[in-house]
Amino acid sequence: MTKKAMRQRRGPAIKITGALIAKTEFEIKTSVDIRMEVWQTEGGALIAVSETEMEPRAAVIEPGDEVDMHCAVMDACDRADRARSMLRDQLKWKFVREVP
Repeated sequence: MTKKAMRQRRGPAIKITGALIAKTEFEIKTSVDIRMEVWQTEGGALIAVSETEMEPRAAVIEPGDEVDMHCAVMDACDRADRARSMLRDQLKWKFVREVP
């Protein structure tokens, strides 16, 4: 298990004890570097992290329904195409919800 601490400009400081399970980095047109990470804690929570030089953000997704957790990670990443690719390719997540 790895430990990571991060301060957010908005919201509480986050201390994570868990495993980094997915990561991507890219640059957007305005020459801003963006890093997205997903951590899984010892207790089964997921932490979605999105960082730029200006604003680190983290969302804590408490353990629960797996599909709901996966959707919450996507929501925390603003449903970005790069996030979807990262989660699909690295974690083999599928974003299909069956509705009876």
